[in-house]
Amino acid sequence: MDQFIEDIQTASLVVIPSQQAEHVVPHDPNDDPVVQTAVLGQAEVLSTRDRHLHTAEVVAYCRDRGIVVLNDLELLAQLRR
Repeated sequence: MDQFIEDIQTASLVVIPSQQAEHVVPHDPNDDPVVQTAVLGQAEVLSTRDRHLHTAEVVAYCRDRGIVVLNDLELLAQLRR
């Protein structure tokens, strides 16, 4: 277990979203830090079931930054390929 935790810590990038996160999520501004964290962390995928993060505006914003927004089942299907 200790090795697993160490591996996770080694592979992790800690990011701290700013207090003035860019307004990206039109229907739920409380989700803006989630998107900002994905961008700052240089994520490839944002996997969420939050419907506000699957709107066309958010998906396009993420896509422009190299992030694909998927739900849990879509991510699982991609991982199984």
